Amino acid sequence: MRVISKFVLLAALLCGTPLVAAQSARNTIYEVEVLVFQNFLEELEGGEFWGPDEPESEERLMELENAMVVGGAPGEASPLSLAAEKMGREGGNYRVLAHKRWIQNADAKSNSQRIRISAGPIGNTALDGTVVFYVSRFLHVDVNLALATDNTGLIYPAADTESVPARQVYRIKERRRIKTVDINYFDHPKFGMLIQIKPVQVTRN
Repeated sequence: MRVISKFVLLAALLCGTPLVAAQSARNTIYEVEVLVFQNFLEELEGGEFWGPDEPESEERLMELENAMVVGGAPGEASPLSLAAEKMGREGGNYRVLAHKRWIQNADAKSNSQRIRISAGPIGNTALDGTVVFYVSRFLHVDVNLALATDNTGLIYPAADTESVPARQVYRIKERRRIKTVDINYFDHPKFGMLIQIKPVQVTRN
């Protein structure tokens, strides 16, 4: 049984608001907030071993290049902001890598913009990947994140791989149906992602 850290339970307790009704997911504007963190708790690793990482495909590298980079400061009183503050008080057990918030509508996946989530290098660590929020009958999130640790902080090294030191890349790659307002936790023994999506405006034709 995987151990769930205290801040995840705290975030869940902070998010007791019921699902907000809207006329249609496609006619609603949403606020998306993402918190990505690295954890250093040995008990979460579970004795797992990761082998050498495979290089990214040309298609994936092009996806990253074309992904939208968003700004926007996270809400000061949001549950994810409180979770980030709690991580900072955990005595080095966690490191916040990225905390972003943006506004978007829900389109079909083929029309939804990929949002690039990246950070680093921070020490010998770098984060890069994408998050896609879309509607297909229900609301979904498609997460594809990579966390690299080596002497360069590079996730996608140059073609001359002989000059790049050995590196370890950990991934969260998951597609999940979600409910608005709920806090969703994407889990990995080395790092994790919290995402909360809230309807903020209903547009009428």
